[in-house]
Amino acid sequence: MAAPFTARAQEFPRWEAFGGFSYANVNLGPQASLFSSSNRNYDGFDLDFSFNPHRNIRLLADVGFQFGRTTTTPPPPFTKVHLQTTEALFGPQFTLQRHKATAFGNILVGVTNTRLYGQAGTLYEDLIRQNSLTLGLGGGLDVNWTRLVAIRAFQVEYLPTRRSAWETTYTLTAGVVFRFGFR
Repeated sequence: MAAPFTARAQEFPRWEAFGGFSYANVNLGPQASLFSSSNRNYDGFDLDFSFNPHRNIRLLADVGFQFGRTTTTPPPPFTKVHLQTTEALFGPQFTLQRHKATAFGNILVGVTNTRLYGQAGTLYEDLIRQNSLTLGLGGGLDVNWTRLVAIRAFQVEYLPTRRSAWETTYTLTAGVVFRFGFR
């Protein structure tokens, strides 16, 4: 009679998908002297997909998007200046799965595309557009809601980015995890 309970305890999802809101502190880099603030807080969203070859290891693909506005000094002919960053990161995520929650930590590597563009009426002009090497070091906690759905209570990431020098970005994320293909 106890055999089904033992088998269920050893189960883990083969695939997981996450989507959620993110809040980031973004460093504008060496061009920061052109803008009113070198570090700004921006909103965005994060998506990740993982394949779980083992109960405690996920192979993760993570994509994050951050959006915001800043101002320039001295002001050019732009009425608004927009910032958009996109990170694409890949690597292992290590998990500690329990009945009610899953704690995780990751070490990722990838690229960040930073685009800063000015808007004057309906005209848009790129001020900065560059790709940079990015690392992702972080972790978080997923709270199990059902067998197929979990709530990501939090995920904190430190994202050092290499442009002309190492710059730092921090993100805080929360959202929903969907699980598929139990084994």
